[in-house]
Amino acid sequence: MAAGVPAAAALAVRPSPARAASLVIAYAAPALAAPAGPPGAAPDTAPWDGPRVAALVRSAIRARRDAWSDSSLRNFEARVDAHVYFLAGVGPEEEVGRGEASHERVIRADQLALRVRWRAPDGSVQTIIGRRSRQRLPTPIRYHLDHLSLVMANFGDRIRIGEGTEVPGVLHPIAPGGPSFYRYRLADSMTIRTADHRTTLYRVEVRPRDLSDPGVVGSVYLDGATGAVARMRFTFTPASYRDPSLASITVDLESALHGGHWWLPSEQWVEIRRHARWLSFPLTGVIRTHLVVRDLQVNVSDMPTFPAGARVMTLSKAKLHAYHGWREGLFDDPAASGLTGALGPEEVREEARRLVRGRFLGGGGRLSPALPDASSAFRVRRAEGVLLGAGARYRLGDVSALDGWAGWPFEFARLEWRARYRGAVAGGRLMLEAYGNRFTDIGPFQAAPGAVSTAGFILGGEDFTDPYFRTGGRASITFPALSGLLSTGIRLERQRSAHLVAYPPRDELTRPVRTARRGDLAALELHWQSSFGGPSSGNWRADVDLLGSSSEVGDFGYTREVVTLDGRSDPGAAPWGWEARLGLALVTGSPPPQSLLLEGGRGTVPGYAFREWGGDRAAFANLAVTHQVIGTVVRVRALAAVGWVARGPVAGAAAVWDSVYGAASVHDSGGLRPSAGAGLDFLDGILRVEAARGLDHGFWEWMVSVDPRIGSIL
Repeated sequence: MAAGVPAAAALAVRPSPARAASLVIAYAAPALAAPAGPPGAAPDTAPWDGPRVAALVRSAIRARRDAWSDSSLRNFEARVDAHVYFLAGVGPEEEVGRGEASHERVIRADQLALRVRWRAPDGSVQTIIGRRSRQRLPTPIRYHLDHLSLVMANFGDRIRIGEGTEVPGVLHPIAPGGPSFYRYRLADSMTIRTADHRTTLYRVEVRPRDLSDPGVVGSVYLDGATGAVARMRFTFTPASYRDPSLASITVDLESALHGGHWWLPSEQWVEIRRHARWLSFPLTGVIRTHLVVRDLQVNVSDMPTFPAGARVMTLSKAKLHAYHGWREGLFDDPAASGLTGALGPEEVREEARRLVRGRFLGGGGRLSPALPDASSAFRVRRAEGVLLGAGARYRLGDVSALDGWAGWPFEFARLEWRARYRGAVAGGRLMLEAYGNRFTDIGPFQAAPGAVSTAGFILGGEDFTDPYFRTGGRASITFPALSGLLSTGIRLERQRSAHLVAYPPRDELTRPVRTARRGDLAALELHWQSSFGGPSSGNWRADVDLLGSSSEVGDFGYTREVVTLDGRSDPGAAPWGWEARLGLALVTGSPPPQSLLLEGGRGTVPGYAFREWGGDRAAFANLAVTHQVIGTVVRVRALAAVGWVARGPVAGAAAVWDSVYGAASVHDSGGLRPSAGAGLDFLDGILRVEAARGLDHGFWEWMVSVDPRIGSIL
């Protein structure tokens, strides 16, 4: 495939700075988004180790040996701007791995300025001349030097990450010995033209001959005329990782063409993902670095002398803090929320999965203990009593896995269990799930995560749930659509009531368990999720859930639609911040009582009795404004909420609750019901202590809660 791609094309794909007298391979990115193989062959059917690609690789190995020792290239120097972020990803791995902004939280942000100098034949000095950082939560993380500096000469013959502690040293695919260790396939070619130069680039896919060996999996872009490496995008095989907590490392090294034949560093992305060692918990640590080379000058006349070898140095702390040449804000880089699309790390991993035909690529082994959340190990609820549980995960491939969990509630005395298969299908994700006696909250808006629910029941007799149990199964497919992720599926299950079986330790009064209607549900489900926003508008996440059941197949015939919109200020807006949440829901048809909509109190409109309003139409909105008092450790918080629930003829199913004494009955809200309050946030809002009062015949309600973004792991 040949394409003359204008330089402006890069700006539509990645916000790169303009580079005088240089041509960046990203300019051809639109052509690479849908790669094609050699004429007459698709990428997956193109031959490995054909004579054409073998000759090209041999030429590249010879060229790389002398890549920067061309006598016409004496030296170069440049300034490098770097952003380094440490993030925590919370939630299902298939969502966090795709860089969903709503699932990743910046814990620490660093910004660096470096002066880079290189002189022939192999001497380089990188000096950190400016640095600033902000730590939003306490963390002991310390970065390796290669996390903070520019990769020179595309690593060398051995690729080491984390100064050898993460990847100790795998063979470079374009190094002596590479052809006997790796397999190569010519996947694509393109011609890039400028006013006075024409360059043909070849994309060569590479993987180890034996996938159980340590090595790279990805693509290398080679200059057809000189054999020089213009770009590398790759990840690693499982045996490459020294640290068992590593889930993946993704590298993207991009070069620019100078003087018509020197490919010199231009841009660098590295993403290092770790999963929790503790029971494969749904918590991921991410180090994401992005370095951009600016103002590169070749053959500088007054370059100082320095010895051979590579060194990284830093100025004193006082001089680092005195640097004022920043061109961007601390949180302005796209690495803060992840680069998605054709140039993102997930696309590199997807390509690697295709090259190894779906085999497991992550670190840490195939079989491991696993828990969906902390409450799956231990919890106490009034419809279960004390529950102890355990689970395991077996990875069949890089995106396919089997998960199992079982728990025994001592007072309920019936085994609760779940089994799930996740895999890839037709460009999306397939999930098959079966479950028995699954504890489910009527909701639909969660009032408290599991750990808070357990604490509430033990300390005060309130677990903030309205439970019923489900036994059955579901199948769904999730794929990118409408600027988000769209999931469609089918659910078949039997639903039945829960009962009050446990009392809090001090025999406090506790709410009765609301009755659910027993019956079989056959339903179609649709879920759409999308994240959007930016520094000025804040970060937003939209979730839309639709469920339609048929009384011709099961016992229930109704629809339920729930829309939630969650937003929060960009971290760069400190010391002020805000959070907002909007919920809308509608039920139609002939619903059972467990499908109705509940509001009031914690989770929706604090300052009123917990879930005292119920009906078939509901809406609420929350807004909180915060201001830092002691950095990110303590913030003051002002909050306001308003809610509304209507009971139409469809909500007659709620009448079954009216016959039980008052704590279980529900009524409509009688119009809009507002509340307001204040509180304190601790540790960047992870822990909140609040007091709110209902302004329309409400009361003061004290609440201890946690950041909703970490609720899924509790």
